[in-house]
Amino acid sequence: MTRPFLLLLAGLTACGPRGNALKLTLETTPGRAETCYAVELHDAAGALLAERRVARDENHPTWLIGIARDTSLPASASVRARALIGADCDTASRPNGVSESVDFTFDPKRLLEVTLHLTGGDTDLDGFVSTGNGGADCDDLDATVSPGAHEQCFGVIDHDCNGLASCADPACTNQPCAGAASQLRLATVPTPVRVGDCSGPVTLEVRDAQDRLTNAPRAAVLTPGGPFSFFRDAQCLDRVTSVPLAMHTTFAFTAAQSGTPLLSVASPPLAQDARTVTVLASLPTALHFQGAPVSAVAGQCSGALTLEFLDDAGFPTVTAGPLTVSLSSDAGTNFNLYGDGACTQALSSLPVSAGVINATFHFSGQKVAPFTLRAEAAPLTPAELPALISPGPLATLQFSNPARAITTGTCSDVFAVDAKDAFGNVVVPQQLMISVPGAGASVFTGVTCATPGTSDRFALIATEEGTFTVTVTAGGVTATQQLLVLRPGPQGSTWRWPLAVVTGARAPTGGYQGYTLLTAFDSRGAVDAGQLTASASDLRVHFWADGGWREVDRVIENPNSANTTVRFASQADLPSNATDLRYSFFSGPFDGGAAPADPHAVYLFADDFEEGTLARWTLRSGAWQRVTDRAHGGLGALKYGTEGAGDQFIEAKPALAEADIMFEAWWNTSNAANTNFAQAVRMQPGVVTQYETNQQGNSGWDLAWENAGTWSELVGNRGTTANNTWVRIGLSLSGRDLRMWQDRVQLVPQAGAYQVAAPELGPGNVGFRKWDLGGSIWIDDVTARRYTEPEPSVSVGMPFRTP
Repeated sequence: MTRPFLLLLAGLTACGPRGNALKLTLETTPGRAETCYAVELHDAAGALLAERRVARDENHPTWLIGIARDTSLPASASVRARALIGADCDTASRPNGVSESVDFTFDPKRLLEVTLHLTGGDTDLDGFVSTGNGGADCDDLDATVSPGAHEQCFGVIDHDCNGLASCADPACTNQPCAGAASQLRLATVPTPVRVGDCSGPVTLEVRDAQDRLTNAPRAAVLTPGGPFSFFRDAQCLDRVTSVPLAMHTTFAFTAAQSGTPLLSVASPPLAQDARTVTVLASLPTALHFQGAPVSAVAGQCSGALTLEFLDDAGFPTVTAGPLTVSLSSDAGTNFNLYGDGACTQALSSLPVSAGVINATFHFSGQKVAPFTLRAEAAPLTPAELPALISPGPLATLQFSNPARAITTGTCSDVFAVDAKDAFGNVVVPQQLMISVPGAGASVFTGVTCATPGTSDRFALIATEEGTFTVTVTAGGVTATQQLLVLRPGPQGSTWRWPLAVVTGARAPTGGYQGYTLLTAFDSRGAVDAGQLTASASDLRVHFWADGGWREVDRVIENPNSANTTVRFASQADLPSNATDLRYSFFSGPFDGGAAPADPHAVYLFADDFEEGTLARWTLRSGAWQRVTDRAHGGLGALKYGTEGAGDQFIEAKPALAEADIMFEAWWNTSNAANTNFAQAVRMQPGVVTQYETNQQGNSGWDLAWENAGTWSELVGNRGTTANNTWVRIGLSLSGRDLRMWQDRVQLVPQAGAYQVAAPELGPGNVGFRKWDLGGSIWIDDVTARRYTEPEPSVSVGMPFRTP
């Protein structure tokens, strides 16, 4: 801070007494227009007692002045300071501010201290103090108005504060003058400008009625208008809606869109002005995809993707010149970009002309996945857009897990259905329909069989056994899978072989109830697999009826072989061309004894002659006897000894009444060359009427019939005979088809069947007829069963452990 400067006033001396003295501090302001300062002492009436002037010194804004009382000064007085303007300090007379006036009374015992201020009153900082603060500045809010200013010869303002304005001031003599402001004039308007760019200064002038430049009305405000944003500064940083109006006023603007909008200025009551501004689109600096992420169905053409151009403010604009936009994606294979809405014109880039607002393209792909589209055109900032290919229409349904077997009444494993479009993409099927005809099935959503309903993951409970087709359908597309439904096995069962009984086109007379069914299977494989004992004694036949398994009798031949045969009787009648799945083989540690194996429950008639009697026969004539000297199986057999020519008959008891029949027996003769013996079917009661096959010596067997005792050969003898050899002879009749079998191979006729004459004999019994024996004949293991052609087939399914 500048050191105070010491002055002496009146009788004060630097070394004088400290009483009856005043120490005055005067604070001034550098940079003002005054020439000097006058310190004045006044008496109580205001008369000037003394004055001391000091020239203004920019380096000494603070002064110390001492005042000592002498005989010329009253005891009480007042002190003040004035700033004066003039050619020099001695002659300066124009005021430029006055300090406060301070009254005081000298004190004989101490020094008084007073501070005066000449620091305020210059609001506009033009160096001149306002008239209200003891100066001559007639407008302390306008730096262009002051006693030191030059008069401007226009408007109504007194610029030099001499009380005369504009043309009335002698300073304007012989100079052009302007009157009061009456209109606004846009002197300069930058045009064209680009969207978003700062326009730079717009210059506005205020003019009088004669269009002469003049001052603006005091405190007037300018309001610009139009589709613009306005700014106080030329750099467009200080945004405003209005600015103070002066003779020359400047402001700037920005535009948000291109075109030729009107820029207006108003400051009522002055007449406003307006100017058309050409706004050019801003230069693009970045690429941008318009709109949200897009998607398209697999294999179909997408909607239009719009690529636009943005300026540095993020506003859409047009291209300044031709450019090429490179297009790419990470969608992988089977994906292309196209220039047309039908996706026929493939492209990898977009040529864009100058002045273009946006460009469009399309895409098509096959793989369902999210991906990103990218557009690049240096030096513009590239653009990216998330996109998605969604599944196409449902094209295929497929079960994703293999066929399976389930147990009745229990929840199945899950059935999983894969639904896909034509390109292999997974589709969520709508309104999936599931059906399992005939299985008595209930379908459940999920895998727990708790919530009924359909979905692409489902389980089911079936009540019927068999092989059923599970069908799923959605949107006209169908998939199927086979389902094997199995019942729990009987108590003690371990393994099960399901059987399928299939009937042919012709049912036998009397139907299939009680029909002796035959099946063959590889029991040796089952023995080797530990599923069956070598004797097959644990192989049992069961039939499902009335909600449970019922065991039936069976006859087994050739156990532990690749051609084991099992016979059992049909438990229910069946129509022609039908399938019955109610039979099964079971094996396991069953309780309750051996498996039932009564051949009389398997065949219509059976006798192995092990009972010791001929109770199952009616001896119509002749020396028939049960013997043990020779047998095919076991100990006993039927025998007829040597006897000459003559008919002797034996027939089954009780008598059968069967039309369609297979009658089989094992024969053994001691003199084949002199044997004439017959095996007969449809034996009519009380008469010698029947169909038969005869062994006639070494010439073999024929087909013949007797009608009321008259014998006629139908088909001549075929085959050969041998002494003391067991041979199985069979005679079958189905409808009118008569055949003879040796060891279950047809022998007579050689091909086809012999059709007996119509009307054929009606149902009858089975038996034997002896004509001539040169030795003896033995008969064993006789069976008769109902027969039709073709015979029902019985297939054996793959074994599985019983549930």
